[in-house]
Amino acid sequence: MDELILQKKERVSQFEKRQIFEIWRAEYPKQSVFEIFEAFHKFIEELINPCHFLIKTEQDTIAGWSVTIDRDGGRWLILLVHRDFQRMGVGSRLLDAMKKDETALSAWITPHNNYVKIDGAAYITPLPFYLKNDFTVTGETFEKDDFSGTKIIWQRSLSGSSDRVRLDPIASDDLEGK
Repeated sequence: MDELILQKKERVSQFEKRQIFEIWRAEYPKQSVFEIFEAFHKFIEELINPCHFLIKTEQDTIAGWSVTIDRDGGRWLILLVHRDFQRMGVGSRLLDAMKKDETALSAWITPHNNYVKIDGAAYITPLPFYLKNDFTVTGETFEKDDFSGTKIIWQRSLSGSSDRVRLDPIASDDLEGK
C-alpha cells in the first residue's frame, strides 16, 4: 500500500475540492449531500477561517479530509474518510492533527443508523469513533426537515494535551504548509 501523506493548508485546490465532493457524496447520508459541485464549491469557499487537513496517497488521491472552521463562537470540524481507507487510522490521524492546533473542537454528527447513503448503503453513525477519540456528547440536538444531529465536543485536558497519547506514524514535521 502507498505511503499516506498528511498535508495542512489554508485552501484546497479545485482538483482536491472535486475529490472531497465525491467522497462527501459517497460517504454522508443522502439528506446531507450536495447535488452539484458548484454548491459544494460555494460551501467550501464560504467557510470562515478554514484549516484543511488532507491525507493523500503518493498518487495524490485523497484518503481523508478534515477542516476546522470558526462557527458559533468556537472551532468546529468536518471530517470525511474515503471508504477504501476507513478503519485504517486515517480518521484518527486527521483528528490528532487538528487537535494539535486547538483547545476545543465541536461537530454535528448523526447519532443513529437510520439513514442511507446515495448508493442505498446504510449510513453507520460515527459516534463510537468520536467517543473513542475523546469527544463527548453535549446533549444539544438539531432537526431540520428529515435530518437530525447531535453536537459533540472535544476539549484539551487541563494538563495541556489530549487525555490519551497516540503513537502516530505521521510525524509533526510531515505537516506541509501547502
